[in-house]
Amino acid sequence: MRGALSSLAVPSVDAGCGLDFARVRILVVLSCFVMLRVADAQRALPQYEVGKAQLLLRTQLPCLGCHELDGDGGTIAPSLSTVGGRRSAAYIRAIIEDPQKTLPGAAMPRHAMPPAVRELIVRFLANGAKGAEGPAITAPPVATLPIKGAVLYAKWCASCHGATGNGDGPNWKRLPVAPAKHGRPSGDGHTCGRRLVRPDRRGWRSVRT
Repeated sequence: MRGALSSLAVPSVDAGCGLDFARVRILVVLSCFVMLRVADAQRALPQYEVGKAQLLLRTQLPCLGCHELDGDGGTIAPSLSTVGGRRSAAYIRAIIEDPQKTLPGAAMPRHAMPPAVRELIVRFLANGAKGAEGPAITAPPVATLPIKGAVLYAKWCASCHGATGNGDGPNWKRLPVAPAKHGRPSGDGHTCGRRLVRPDRRGWRSVRT
């Protein structure tokens, strides 16, 4: 397939073919590129890369705050242990690279990762993937009234921080650190001193919740 790309890379337009043929050749090139990326993701990972990806997910990336992997992590998002059986390699790559574009309105944010780390995680999760392309993409609903803070909190925060902000949501026992108790005006509230790890442009660093 890679050899075929060289003959398709520069589409030519002559009087006999016209622009339509050129467009077809461009589409073929783009399709081949996508297929190569998917094939790379599905290629079996060396064991040392598997171990590296697992270590990153467990110690430096925030994914397991919501997702489960081999019994570790949260339960409020789809399991990563079986994602390859449910989703295709192309979908796994897309949802990691741009969650909101792939599934508008999803709770999953786009986490900043070095390109090499992102590629490793994609290949690890998509290794042997043979599932569906993913749910149909629909435009997020247009809000007609201002959304109250309580509604937003219940949707995005309460599963970890608790319905009243006491850090006792149904997912909190699965987290590597206890969630902040935002319901308290002082003490271990917003400045509880607990630390979570997240990526930074300067490298990996820990930040206060």
